[in-house]
Amino acid sequence: MLQWLSKHVFYPLWDVKENAHRLRELRVLESSQFWEPARIEAQQLQRLRDIVQHARATTKYYRESLADAASLKLDSLADLRRLPLVSKRAIRERAADFLSSAVPAERRVEARTGGSTGTALIVYFDERCQEFRNAAAMRSDRWAGRDLGVKTAAIWGNPPPPGGWRDRFRNAVLNRLVYLDTMALNEESVRSFATLWREERPQVIFGHSHSIYMLARLARQYGIDWIRPSGIISTSMMLLDHERAVIEDVFKCKVTNRYGCEEVGLIASECPEHRGLHVNNEHVIVELLRDDGSPAAPGEPGQVVVTDLLNRAMPLIRYQVEDVAVLSASGCSCGRRAPLLEKIVGRVADFLVKSDGTLVAGVSLVERTLTKIAGLDQMQIVQESVDHLLINVVPGAGYSQESARQLTQEMHDVFGAEVRVELRELAALSPERSGKYRFSICKVPRA
Repeated sequence: MLQWLSKHVFYPLWDVKENAHRLRELRVLESSQFWEPARIEAQQLQRLRDIVQHARATTKYYRESLADAASLKLDSLADLRRLPLVSKRAIRERAADFLSSAVPAERRVEARTGGSTGTALIVYFDERCQEFRNAAAMRSDRWAGRDLGVKTAAIWGNPPPPGGWRDRFRNAVLNRLVYLDTMALNEESVRSFATLWREERPQVIFGHSHSIYMLARLARQYGIDWIRPSGIISTSMMLLDHERAVIEDVFKCKVTNRYGCEEVGLIASECPEHRGLHVNNEHVIVELLRDDGSPAAPGEPGQVVVTDLLNRAMPLIRYQVEDVAVLSASGCSCGRRAPLLEKIVGRVADFLVKSDGTLVAGVSLVERTLTKIAGLDQMQIVQESVDHLLINVVPGAGYSQESARQLTQEMHDVFGAEVRVELRELAALSPERSGKYRFSICKVPRA
C-alpha cells in the first residue's frame, strides 16, 4: 500500500510542492527511449547549439576557448569535434571561469568527487539540471525493476546520518532506503543486514559494484540464503565479469550495471536485455576517442568524452571523463535506439605502464588474474615505479605458495622479468573514504 501511495501520491505531491519537473521529464524519457535515431540526433543538435551559445555568452572560460569559433555553425553533431576538449585540470585550476553568470549562486547545486586520483573536484549544476538527472536515473532504475516507491537496500559507504523528522518522513514515504555501510563489512554487519532484510523486505539492491560483490561472497560464506531481490543495480565503479557471476549466483537475480559520474550525471545504463549500456543520449553526447583525437571504431577502446546538454550553471562541453570504454557494433533487441557501450574498460588513471611506455588496463589485468589463479579472493596492483609492482592479495581457499609464484610470473609475463614484484597478504582490501575500491593504482608520472 505504501509503495502505491509513494508512486501515485507522495512523489507527485513532492514535484508540485517544489515546482519541479522530475516526473514530467520521466514521462518524456519513457517515450524518447524508443525514438528513431534521426529524431534523437535532431534534439541533441538543437540542445548542443543552445548550450554552446549559452556557454560562450555567459562564461569566461568559453568566451576565451571559443573566441576563434565565433562564427562556428554546428550543422551536424560531427561539428562538435571542432570544439576544444576540457580536462579535469582545467576545471580544478579555473573553476570560477566555468560558472555561468546567468545562474545565480543560490540556484547552483554543488557536487564533489574525489575521482580515481583522490584529488577533489568541485562542480556545480543548476536545479533544473538536477531534476532532469534525477528523471534519467529513475528511468534506468525502472529497467532494473526499481520503480518509484520500491523499498531499496543501499550498499553504500558513509550512509547519511539520521536527520530530523522531515528527513525521516521523506525517507519513509519517498526514498524508502535501508543501508549497509560498506566501510564496515564484516560478519556482524552482514548478519545484521540480513536480519534487516527479513524485517524490512526491500525489493531491490543498489550500490557500489564491488561492495555488492563482497556482500554476496560474505552471504554465501555465512550461509545466508534468503536475500532474494527482484532487481540489483550496480554503479559507481566497474563491475567485473567474475563479480557479476558471483552476485547473480548468490542472489538469484540479474545485475543491471549503470555508468555515470558526478560531473555529468548518468552516462549509460543496461536495459533488461543486459547486452551493453544504453547511452543517456537525451541528456549527454558521448564520444569515444583515440589518443590522436579521432573517433574510436566500434569494438575499439577509446577515451570517454562527454558533453552535458543540460547543465547551464557550469557548462561542460567535450569534457574528458578520464575513463576508457568500448562502443558496441550492434544494437539491442529491447527496441531502445540509443547507442550501446559494450563495456567500460577502466579509469585512465588506473592504467599501468610498461618500461617502453605501453599502457596496460590495470582493472582488466586484475580481472584476468583473479579468474586464472586459484585462491585469490581479492587483489590490488599498485605500481610504485616502472620497475616495482606492489600486489596486495587477500588469500582465499586454495591459496598457496604456488598461487604466489603464478601471480608473480603473471606480472613478469606482462611487465618483464626485470620488474620487482612485491606480494603483500592482507585480511581485506580497504575502501577509500567514498566507500569505493581501487584495484589498480599507478604512481608513475605520465608524460
